[in-house]
Amino acid sequence: MYNKLLTNVHLLFYVVTVIWTASTVSAGNTTSTSQATITECLKVRGQVITNREFELQCCQLFSNRYKLNWFREGNYLTEALETLKTWRCPEFEEDCTQRIYGFTEFTQTVYDRACNQTLFESVCLPTVFRVLSDAGVNVTDQHWRHALRNVQLEMYALQYPCIQVALYDAVSAARQSSYGFYHETVHLNTPFCHFVWVGFDAETIVQHSIFPWLFLQTGCKTIVSISMVILLILSLLVIIGNISVMLVIYHSKSHTSQDVYKVSIAMADLIIGVFVIPSFAYSVMIIQLLHQENLGPADPGLTNFTVAEAEKGRYDSFRIYPTHVRLITYRSMIGFFTILAFLSSIYSLMLASFDRLSVVRRPLRYVPDVAKSFAIKAVAIEWFIAVIFSLIPFMTTSIIYGIVAFILVGFSGGTETLILYAVALLTPLLLIWASSIATCCYTFSHARQRGAKNFQMELNLTRTIGILVVVFTLSVVPAVVSTLCSLLLPGILRVRPTTVDQELSISLITFEFLSVVVLTCNSMWNVFIYSARNASFKTGLESLYRSAFSKVGIPFKTNSISSTSLPT
Repeated sequence: MYNKLLTNVHLLFYVVTVIWTASTVSAGNTTSTSQATITECLKVRGQVITNREFELQCCQLFSNRYKLNWFREGNYLTEALETLKTWRCPEFEEDCTQRIYGFTEFTQTVYDRACNQTLFESVCLPTVFRVLSDAGVNVTDQHWRHALRNVQLEMYALQYPCIQVALYDAVSAARQSSYGFYHETVHLNTPFCHFVWVGFDAETIVQHSIFPWLFLQTGCKTIVSISMVILLILSLLVIIGNISVMLVIYHSKSHTSQDVYKVSIAMADLIIGVFVIPSFAYSVMIIQLLHQENLGPADPGLTNFTVAEAEKGRYDSFRIYPTHVRLITYRSMIGFFTILAFLSSIYSLMLASFDRLSVVRRPLRYVPDVAKSFAIKAVAIEWFIAVIFSLIPFMTTSIIYGIVAFILVGFSGGTETLILYAVALLTPLLLIWASSIATCCYTFSHARQRGAKNFQMELNLTRTIGILVVVFTLSVVPAVVSTLCSLLLPGILRVRPTTVDQELSISLITFEFLSVVVLTCNSMWNVFIYSARNASFKTGLESLYRSAFSKVGIPFKTNSISSTSLPT
């Protein structure tokens, strides 16, 4: 009797345990504790969770996760709202009221559908019926989803936000689930342009080759196209100008230490013209505006979809272009040449400033041949140091190459990155400014001691390098200002979507773009500065261009130069 009673108690305990466990793991929730994780919640998105405590935890986790990642690829507003609605989340009602992500007409229409289906249909069904009628399909209210799913839509129809959101309705009805079958493109980084945020089912994206450029306003497309042409022209001018500098110095009769530094600066600027500036146009047009949507959820590992299933009409993990591996490789390559060029240019300018300082500080002890020999060795060492610094992201995981100013690739990371910038960039800049100020002070001091004639000679010695430093400083200032604005201005941080100001964001993106262009323009001015400050350089440059133009049968006329060469 006792054994039978004990068995019944064990059985009862077992049944209670099973029931409790089932209620906890219902709808795919396999957690063994009452504390939910985002991975567990993502596995049951779109499904009803019977454990309300677990459901509320998932609501908060999923909502917070989307707020931190809404602007990144694979995080979709349609899916987020549908999930929060299915889980009966308080965050859903809050989002419907505030419309946090209502930056575009598309996202406003997404809110209409998720929060008030009746409002959505009253506003958008006339557009849907008109598009279907244009395609030769006449349907009733009950069958528009099926018709929209099977009709071949023209590109003009896909421009309508109502059609884009209606496609989400259609694919949801056809597939019984939209997860993995509907994808959004969120593009927020085009200068001069408003945010682009559109969505389509996977089949439409593949059939029509959807990319963000198609949804920019005409005026925006025009400005961006002109900007890209200007960048390519700038690249060509930088290449021609710096090759010219090297050829003129190479063909000159005598070489000084300053010529060595000029050649080093020209080599660095040539890298900017060949690699860095063209990468701006490539990044904006090819990577950002002219690539197809990378189909697939933000966490493809949470699904069982495979590329092979794309042949069956499923495109969940079917990545088109560019893959993350290719993008990281491209960014690392451009980052290497960008850092190498900027560091080499700054270090060469620093050495040139020191050279000028030594001339005016102790002119009698300055030996040109010794200074030239030292310059050659110093340039070789500073290029080696620049290469080492440029290779650091390949040797550690704490510092990587990333976008630091819209289209400019540089060191990215945490505290280690700031230290690296301070050592590699800020310290040389401070030394350049300090040596330039010291050079001016010594020049005026010697003028009081040796008279006006010597003052003019020494002033000419420092003026060229002073102009180079000033021009470089002026080109750096906008980039510094834009960086500070991105850190300090409210309404910029995208991880705080409730405070994002679209107009302010667009203004900052445009300013960052222009500041980067101004920064790289510094690589173009040196040839003009040398020509204005050195008559012999100008003569050599004219001779070079005259020879080049004569070979292709184009006359080249210049004014004769009678002025004496200024010391450089």
